[in-house]
Amino acid sequence: MNLQGLDYNTERRRIPVRHYGRLLFEVFEKLIDMPEGEERTALTQLTVCQMYRDLMTWGMGTVDAEKVASDLAHFTNGKIQLTAKEVEGMIG
Repeated sequence: MNLQGLDYNTERRRIPVRHYGRLLFEVFEKLIDMPEGEERTALTQLTVCQMYRDLMTWGMGTVDAEKVASDLAHFTNGKIQLTAKEVEGMIG
């Protein structure tokens, strides 16, 4: 759909779950392509914290480290695998 005079992108693909938002799914794609290292580790930690906050904000069932770890592995196609203990360490 092309509306003349509007810069809004109406051709965006749908995201699987709305509570994480489109930007977080862009981060998931970035994590998939990033080589292992300090930068990916830092981005993973920021992503985990944001995922936890999003789950708390939107009240999406149980909010625990296991859910965050499971979702992160799922949405990065298994590229980022963390244990619940590692996630707990990241979210404090």
